[in-house]
Amino acid sequence: LFEEHSRQESLDRQKIISHAGEVRAILESELNATIHLASGLVAFIQVKKGDYKLAEIEPWLISLQKQESSIRNITLAPDNRIQTIVPRLGNESALGMYFPENKDQWPAVERVISSQRPVLAGPFELKQGGIGLAYRVPVFLENGKYWGLVSTVLDAELVFAKAKRRGEELQLRFAIIDLDLAPNAKPLYGKIDTQHSIVSRLKVNAPGRRIEIQAMTAPTDQNQIFTHIQRLAGWLVALILS
Repeated sequence: LFEEHSRQESLDRQKIISHAGEVRAILESELNATIHLASGLVAFIQVKKGDYKLAEIEPWLISLQKQESSIRNITLAPDNRIQTIVPRLGNESALGMYFPENKDQWPAVERVISSQRPVLAGPFELKQGGIGLAYRVPVFLENGKYWGLVSTVLDAELVFAKAKRRGEELQLRFAIIDLDLAPNAKPLYGKIDTQHSIVSRLKVNAPGRRIEIQAMTAPTDQNQIFTHIQRLAGWLVALILS
């Protein structure tokens, strides 16, 4: 019984690791879909030496935004002020926002500029409503001068909902943890229950962030039945020997 129980545990562990890998692939696909988009946009701005016309760039941005359902909007912020946002409809309140005046977002934006590297920020509340994840890229021109920010904002609830849906299909319990804020901060998604044992920790490839998926398992009725059978067998053997 003990060997059968151990074998079953090993099979369950392998299954959970495999399922966690599927959820991670969905997350990485959603989070990294914006990287190539932003890279092309940055290259365009650098070629134009920071001087672009909305009429020539807006149709292209609208087409890109429609291709990814999780992309909430794409923003260009010369000198840290949002000047262009696509789509404009529903995001009017964010136009003209000056990042240094936004107490919630400016510290993260300032770190992006100082590091000169792209970073995935959030989740945070958006001025136009909802919860967002922002892939921010600081743009520097050929002469080394800082131009501004290119941001691709994702709908955080939609991104996590896709991972949640697949997790439910696979009957997988998991939480998404921001290792930069752990152990004091709450998970980005899900929760860690002390009654669950963590089976797998998988790192998620996200720019500028240390994120991991923690897949968990809980004691099942089958495991409890095995335990009761083992105890009963032990008591019977002890009684017979006595």
